[in-house]
Amino acid sequence: MIISIISAVAKNKVIGSKNGLPWHLPADFKYFKEKTLGKTIILGLNTFKSIGEKPLPNRKHIILCDKLDYKVPEPNGGSGSYFLAKSIDKALEIAKKLSEQENTLIDSTDSLQSGLGQKQKQEQEIFICGGAFVYKQFLPLANRLYLTYIHQDFEGDVLFPDFDLSEWKEVSREDHQPDALDEFGQVKNKYAYSFVVLERK
Repeated sequence: MIISIISAVAKNKVIGSKNGLPWHLPADFKYFKEKTLGKTIILGLNTFKSIGEKPLPNRKHIILCDKLDYKVPEPNGGSGSYFLAKSIDKALEIAKKLSEQENTLIDSTDSLQSGLGQKQKQEQEIFICGGAFVYKQFLPLANRLYLTYIHQDFEGDVLFPDFDLSEWKEVSREDHQPDALDEFGQVKNKYAYSFVVLERK
């Protein structure tokens, strides 16, 4: 199982402000969706509340939460869309079981298909989605980092935890400049940013 951390990080390491994002960057929302769709994501309760206590479509959520009697407000809490864990060990245990279920489903599908176009069983990847304390707990365990570096300082009260860059190798980078003004005089993505993927050496 691959443990991946995904986060947008400002130049001054800010990742949040008042339980929200201090920027609006649609390209990063799209990137996050592309990477996490169909995956299991692990996040803290405050982060889950910051997205409206609504499970994201087509993803299984493991919410780190001290109170296991917490319930996602109806009608957001669809059956099987979220699980609660009091520790990272329990969260990883749940993620492993979900991964095994996915591979069992792939095996069952393969048995019904011909050799052409069969689904290939792959090592499952889970995504750690914050907040800062959750990132700090998972950093020593992470195999991969998906970081959107926003090349600007922002005011905020939450920082991405420090890590030793020498322990990681860059395997992918996409640099982007701010968008030009559209026909309505608006800028969709008004900050320079880079999508960077790091893997542990």
